[in-house]
Amino acid sequence: MPARKDFYRRNLPHWQPSGADFFVTFRLHGSLPKDVLRALQQEKHRLELEAGNDLEALDLARKRMYGKFDAALDHATNEPYWLKQPAMARIVVEALEFQDGSSYILHAYTIMPNHVHVLFSHLQEGPELHRIMQRMKRHTAREGNILLDRTGAQFWERESYDRVVRDNREFWRIYWYILKNPEKAGLVEKWFQHPWTWGKYEP
Repeated sequence: MPARKDFYRRNLPHWQPSGADFFVTFRLHGSLPKDVLRALQQEKHRLELEAGNDLEALDLARKRMYGKFDAALDHATNEPYWLKQPAMARIVVEALEFQDGSSYILHAYTIMPNHVHVLFSHLQEGPELHRIMQRMKRHTAREGNILLDRTGAQFWERESYDRVVRDNREFWRIYWYILKNPEKAGLVEKWFQHPWTWGKYEP
């Protein structure tokens, strides 16, 4: 059996240690206009250059850029918004819950109109994170294209955002970030009113 790898690269590098807690965001293909995405990437590159070899400053810059990236998704005026459809959101929820207990322990998720946030603890005996995401995207894309009567078109962006949760304090910060995202984006007045938001732990 080949050795497990903690490092994975598609277009971007991903540090994915086995058994870690992960915050993952994946989005619909075309959910951000190319000019918006280009501007965000340029700003991220600039901030990373400014941070240099200062790991703390680099981590802070990346957190800030993720916040801007997520805000752009929350307020994007362009389609697709397929995840607003209850049947499509249910497909994603069922896919997330299907791997709970076998690939990871699920802690929280929210299904936004054009992207998904999820927090889980990876199980060491389960498949590697990038394989978990490939499986999930492949299944939901197939079911989603059937539901939407689409053929041969890309459904999800191939690259996902994943972050290793460093400690307990960051875990709870991310947990509430996920739950309150629909409220922050103006979809609902209170986060618990959003039908596609779930958290394992009581407030």
